[in-house]
Order: sequence, then structure tokens, then C-alpha cells
Amino acid sequence: MSSHLDRVSNDLLRQWQDSDDAESSLLDVQKTRAQSLLNSTVLPPTLPSKTPPSNMTLQYSLRPPTSPELGYLYTWLKQDEETYPGLKSKNPARYWSRAGETGALQNCFETECGVLCKRKGHHVCRLLLCCFIDGGDDGATATTEVSAPEFPVGFVVLKEDGYTIDALGTYSQYRKIGVARSIVDHCVNLAKEREVEVYVVDSLISSILFWRGVGFDVVPAKEIPKGKLGELAYHRPMRKFL
Repeated sequence: MSSHLDRVSNDLLRQWQDSDDAESSLLDVQKTRAQSLLNSTVLPPTLPSKTPPSNMTLQYSLRPPTSPELGYLYTWLKQDEETYPGLKSKNPARYWSRAGETGALQNCFETECGVLCKRKGHHVCRLLLCCFIDGGDDGATATTEVSAPEFPVGFVVLKEDGYTIDALGTYSQYRKIGVARSIVDHCVNLAKEREVEVYVVDSLISSILFWRGVGFDVVPAKEIPKGKLGELAYHRPMRKFL
């Protein structure tokens, strides 16, 4: 009996070790790809016009980035983290450290169509979208390598439902002109199309004012499950009734 249990335990241990090794290997591959894109990409000398005409709303497109555009995204995420405007310290969101160098954004970019896509009848296989302004295309070249990539001035990482915002960011030189608001409006409209009644996001403490500015309210603590109250130290759930 003891011998059988030993064999089972050893088999489980090997499976766990194999799983850990595979995960570690994947992270190494993703980090290498991210670093390769970062090292081969520099920000273009001329960027899109920052300010739209006074009589027009912000013109933008949201679509998955091509590999060169992903390189631009990595580059400015890294730059913004190191030289966050108006702060003596690094960007508190730490997008590059948390999502770039570890390959999470790369993983979103490469995610294949899964069961959820097929079951729901809509594709959420590309959970990373970038915002392109002043001349962004209509998405026709979303999966095509191009010689002159567009510059992504903002990005959003969606959760697996394909509309809930998991992470959101705007390039430091393009803040305060409506890029993030446009991304939020787009995602909220996706939720409305799917007849979602309440749109909920987890906001960083530093971003609460932004979310209030786009129509969200903080979820009262009494409505938050006790098991999640400890998370309030670093973010707040916020919601918008649709």
C-alpha cells in the first residue's frame, strides 16, 4: 500500500515539476520576444498630430497591433515607466514591469481563438487592442506586417469576456486629449451590445478620479465580498450602470 502511494506521489510531483518547467520556459520565450522587440524598436522621429481640430471629435481606431506596432508599445511603456511625467518616482502602474517584460502583453497579442470565442459566437482571441489616432486604418491590416507601422498612443487589455477592461494606458505625450475616454466608451458599447447591465472595473487607487470622470462610481465596501476586502489596499472596484 505504501509503495503504491509513493508511486502516485512521485508521479504527481513529476507532473508538477514538468508543469513548472513548461511555464518557466514559456515565460523565458515571451521575455526574449519582448526584449527583442524592445531592442529593435525606437520611437519614430515624428508622431501623429496630438490635438484634433477644434470642431472635430477625436478620430481613432482600436485594433490588435502588428508586431512592429507592439514594439512601439513596449518602447513607450518602458520609457514612461522610467520617466513618468510630474513624478519623482517611477510610474505607479508599472505597466512594463508587470505586463511588458514578463510577456503578458505579448501573450495577449498571440492568444489563439479559444472555447469562449466559439461558444459565444464572437472573437475575443485578441485581448490586446491599441488605439491609433490621426489616420488610423479600419483594421484591414491588423494581422499584416507593414513597413511603416502606425504609432499606438494608447492600449487596452481586455478580460476573456472580450469587453471588460483589465488594463488601460496612454502614452505620456498623448494624455488629456480623450484617448483613454475613447477606449472606455468603445468597451462600454461592446458591453451594451451584449446586454450587460453593470460594467465593473478594478481601478488603481491613483486612477479613481479618471474613472469617475467617465461616469463610474466606487462600489460601496459593504457590497464587496469579505474575501476581497484585502484587495482594497491597492485597487477599488468601480461600476457603471448601463
